[in-house]
Amino acid sequence: PKDFQYRANLASFLVKTNQPDKAEKTLRAAIAQDPDADKPHLLLADFLFTVRKDSKAAEHELMTAIKENPKNSILYFGLAGLYEKTGDASRIMDTYREIISRFDKKPEGLRARNQLASMLLREGKQDEAEKLTDEVLKENPSDNDALLIKARLSLLRQDAQGAITALRAVLRDQQNL
Repeated sequence: PKDFQYRANLASFLVKTNQPDKAEKTLRAAIAQDPDADKPHLLLADFLFTVRKDSKAAEHELMTAIKENPKNSILYFGLAGLYEKTGDASRIMDTYREIISRFDKKPEGLRARNQLASMLLREGKQDEAEKLTDEVLKENPSDNDALLIKARLSLLRQDAQGAITALRAVLRDQQNL
């Protein structure tokens, strides 16, 4: 009973056998058993979104979990993932900005900066994306995601040498790329 994976497997089985009410009850029981764990909250939110087709309920569950566990960055990234599924770009960006403000220069904050920079780059906001990427590279000069964004920015500015330099740095760490 203390191993969440068994409850997750049971919930999955119940969904597949068309018993969504029992599946939801199983997931809620897992949350009640360990309210600080992030996996049960994420799985319940995913269940509510995919099975119940209720994005508002999924959002509410994650927001409640975040209020109870404000230091758990995985829940924030789960919320951003939910907004990504719904296609709400402004809320995704707001969530990443919240992560950045809460976790600043910690790995979670750097990851959120990379995600936000990537989104801004897709929207054509190169200056903002570059600022975030520079902040990440200042803290971690070998951050592969930031280096890839930097390479894309360099290519957009037709700076082939800058792109090559950034890509070489990535290839040193990840030779299979």
